[in-house]
Amino acid sequence: MSDVSVLAPAPHVPVRRRLPALLVAVILLAATTTSVNLVLPGWAYPLSGVFVVAALVALARRTGVGWAALGLSRRHLRRATTVGLAGLGLVTLGFVVALPAPGPVPPGHELPAAPVVAGWC
Repeated sequence: MSDVSVLAPAPHVPVRRRLPALLVAVILLAATTTSVNLVLPGWAYPLSGVFVVAALVALARRTGVGWAALGLSRRHLRRATTVGLAGLGLVTLGFVVALPAPGPVPPGHELPAAPVVAGWC
């Protein structure tokens, strides 16, 4: 079986059912991005991400997209898990490297520039 057939939309799913699902997905993503960036505290970002992923998978399944098309079939699950864990490790490494770095300096609290001394050119 070729990968192209796995990625093709299911022929039995009518367009009138896919378009509302697409609209719901866009609204869900826009609402989540807005709420995480403007309303929710920082610690809620990963939790909202898990919620959105679950909602989008449920929406795709309800629309008729199969597990294989989502990359979550038994055949693809091992590779998807490996790639996901590698990504998690990379993000964690980035946080560990950035953690000891000092935060940004608020405006007005910068150190004064060194004076220019004649003869130092």
